[in-house]
Amino acid sequence: MPGTYTYATEYNAIAVSNAVAIIGWAADPHEVVLQRDGPAGKNTRVLMLNHAESAVRMVTVKGGYTWTGGTVAWPDKDTAMSGGANLYINEAGGTAENCIFKDGVSQGWSCGGNVYLKAGRVVNCEISGGGMKDLTDDQWRHGGAALIAEAGTVENCLIHGVRAGTSGTINGYVVGLYGTAQMIGCTVTDNVGYFCGGIMIADKNVRVYDTAIYGNTATQEGAASTADLYLKTSHSGNNVTDVTAAFVNCAATRAINGACRAVAEPGFVDAANGDYRLTAGSPLVNAGSDSEVSGRQSAFDLLGAPRVTRNRVDIGCCEYREPRLKQKGLILFLSQALLCLP
Repeated sequence: MPGTYTYATEYNAIAVSNAVAIIGWAADPHEVVLQRDGPAGKNTRVLMLNHAESAVRMVTVKGGYTWTGGTVAWPDKDTAMSGGANLYINEAGGTAENCIFKDGVSQGWSCGGNVYLKAGRVVNCEISGGGMKDLTDDQWRHGGAALIAEAGTVENCLIHGVRAGTSGTINGYVVGLYGTAQMIGCTVTDNVGYFCGGIMIADKNVRVYDTAIYGNTATQEGAASTADLYLKTSHSGNNVTDVTAAFVNCAATRAINGACRAVAEPGFVDAANGDYRLTAGSPLVNAGSDSEVSGRQSAFDLLGAPRVTRNRVDIGCCEYREPRLKQKGLILFLSQALLCLP
């Protein structure tokens, strides 16, 4: 039923370890809200999936908090837990689809403030707000503030308005991709990190396809060149040696070794007000990959529109659609805007 459901349970408020789906109400993820409601410093991850056929669809998950450990003891907490304050998908897998994840915070080391994937899929979701905080001085510092993926797939997602670092750390990034993680057709924009406000890649087997990484900010002095993208040259021995293999048909504020095309202006409809649909003149239109190249699985974009409307897919989470004179009633919601599609 529609409503806001609050959880003060310590650790995993909702843990799904069977072939069970949590499904919201109608076609609006705002109708059902799952949120943490616990005291400061108390570990409450809102949702964990740990079964290949477990799923969450069409809900908002918000306000989770996890303490991920470090060198300083945290009051009232004798056990650290890994991140993914709003959603953690464990090795067994699971799927999150058409959801909003917002305002999740992990405090401590680099563990994914909003979402953490060890397997599974996150598809057609929005991730915004929250981030990472340091244990000692309450700064938004450590990495993976929006998302960390060790494996699995993130597809057709919008990641924006997340903070991961304002000073003094080497771990201030917003999205961290490790292992065999894949990102397909996403938009990562308007985030703030210490040395990377966009995507950090740490393993040679990571792949990013058809993704727009634009308008992110790095606050570290001299880090403007890594505001959108950062390549960690070594992580667990898996050197990132081939940049062009890691990024396929992506666009960023600045090009990196030919892997991402430089885009001075992505042509969003109204980014200042959270509308990241593409205008007709956007350089991202018809500029993506064939599905055979990217391994794309979803036939629809973030807003539920067909993913390919011309010869090729568009870069980013929203496919451009020709304007029509008459609206036909398909209404979809983002957290910052009501978008009516023709």
